[in-house]
Amino acid sequence: MRLNKYITEDALPTPEEVDKAKELITKNCSEITRIYRKYKKVFYRGTKDTKNFVEKSMHQYRDPRNTDIEIHDQLNRFFKRKFGWNVRNGISVSNSMKQAQFFATVNVGSIYVFLPTNGFKYCWSKTFTDLYNESPIAKVSTTTWSNEELEEWMDKYMDMFKKIVNTYTDKDLEKVLRMGDTSKENKREVMFKSNKYYLISLPLFGMLNT
Repeated sequence: MRLNKYITEDALPTPEEVDKAKELITKNCSEITRIYRKYKKVFYRGTKDTKNFVEKSMHQYRDPRNTDIEIHDQLNRFFKRKFGWNVRNGISVSNSMKQAQFFATVNVGSIYVFLPTNGFKYCWSKTFTDLYNESPIAKVSTTTWSNEELEEWMDKYMDMFKKIVNTYTDKDLEKVLRMGDTSKENKREVMFKSNKYYLISLPLFGMLNT
């Protein structure tokens, strides 16, 4: 889990950032760090942030960047029935640095190591590496439809929504982490539910593990 190769002089974290990150991670993130140490792999998140250490709170409702809002909400209804929470409102991370790099580039930001605080929940699909890009209904736009048209379409594709959600599991986090990104088929998006989480830049994470 050493990322020393990402340490560069122009991005070198300050001693204060290192101390703060160590203190908060040790205190609040023992569950995920235990898994990271065991498998020497981590989850990544690409965001518009550029700082070395970012502390964030999860929003209860996430406005989807690409997915139509009606489809987003319908998926959440099925996810909540199965897992007890709105999975599509979760924090999206990846076991693939390359996949995270794409989102960092889109947002003109950075790649981070993701650390949820203890007590987190998660879901991931055994089928989809990225739900928006691969599901047959994710790119459908309903913005110009009448309420009647929307209701008819939802009824028609009800089974497809169920099938999508049934590919997800809230078990075997270690398995998806071990899969890594050795091939396109092994890349996985994981949705986390965590009241608070930390984003650690690659240079800072490398210094924490020297």
